[in-house]
Amino acid sequence: LASTASRLARRLIVRAPSHVMIASTSCSRCELPFARAYGQLSDPNTFELLQGPEGRVIFDNYDARGFAIKGAYCVGGVFAYDSLHAAWSPTRVSEITPETLAALEILDPTPDLLIVGTGRTIATLNEETLNYLKELGVAVDASDTVNATSTFNVLVEEGRSVAAALLPAGHVEK
Repeated sequence: LASTASRLARRLIVRAPSHVMIASTSCSRCELPFARAYGQLSDPNTFELLQGPEGRVIFDNYDARGFAIKGAYCVGGVFAYDSLHAAWSPTRVSEITPETLAALEILDPTPDLLIVGTGRTIATLNEETLNYLKELGVAVDASDTVNATSTFNVLVEEGRSVAAALLPAGHVEK
């Protein structure tokens, strides 16, 4: 565990506009011994994105509460792109907004496709969010999290430019 935590400690700090709130601002959502992977952020405008050791993010596993990525387990939603992943703040589909997806604006290059996992069932994103993604030139595929996770992994293995914004697989929209 110590070597995993050590490898996971490499971080990329990204400055973003104050309305971008994709990362958790405390480590209460993540479980030890991997709390260092997401850490406590002292500045709410700074996102501590975890850079994986080698290669791109692949979801190792998931359960009803969260995701395992490169040996780290995080409770709650996850945003992933290329070799980076971060805790993601939405807890329901209605909270997936342009503000919670604003990290797409600072990614270089911008992904061609955003895979959205909506929990246990398929749900549609609101019109404002769909229009925002269209303006960015990012196609979107929303499905249940189990299928979204698998689709993301396959597309990453194919070398596609894809990002994922996933609610936990056990999430049920109320």
